[in-house]
Amino acid sequence: MKIIREGKEIELTSEELASAHAEFVTNFMRKTLEEDFDVAPEDSQQLAEQAYDRYCEGNGETEYECIEAVYSESGEDEEKLIRPATCQECFHCISFHGINEKYCEYIHEYLNDFSYCDHICSDMIYEVFVSGKSKGLWYVEGYDTDEELALAFCEEFGCASADKIRLECMAEE
Repeated sequence: MKIIREGKEIELTSEELASAHAEFVTNFMRKTLEEDFDVAPEDSQQLAEQAYDRYCEGNGETEYECIEAVYSESGEDEEKLIRPATCQECFHCISFHGINEKYCEYIHEYLNDFSYCDHICSDMIYEVFVSGKSKGLWYVEGYDTDEELALAFCEEFGCASADKIRLECMAEE
């Protein structure tokens, strides 16, 4: 394969091309782990490499399915987690149509940052209020006390005091 770099045409060997592809896909997987799964940057590279190895096995899994599988197997999901609550299909019904615009295939309507699906499933859902203003429904995992959770939401929303956070438990299975 030929590429042009700094005005010069360069012929890549098959090994160089394979290496570039591996680096590109691994970087995509690392970024996905950090952004979609809240994996710390110091842990994401190793998990991304494992996901890439799994993808290269050629067992029919997509890149994203390999990422999900490696993340699940890593035990990373057993730690503390806060994320916006989503539908019972766990992200599957949400399709993104713009930066701040989501369309829920289940309820057939657009959602914004202040609306949510009413068919949410989770172990623990809280509606979070900061200074009396609702910040929507949030999925929570791994917090032992409401005080600890309020501090985590304080950090999430950048408020000065956990006293400004009010939590209302919405669902418990």
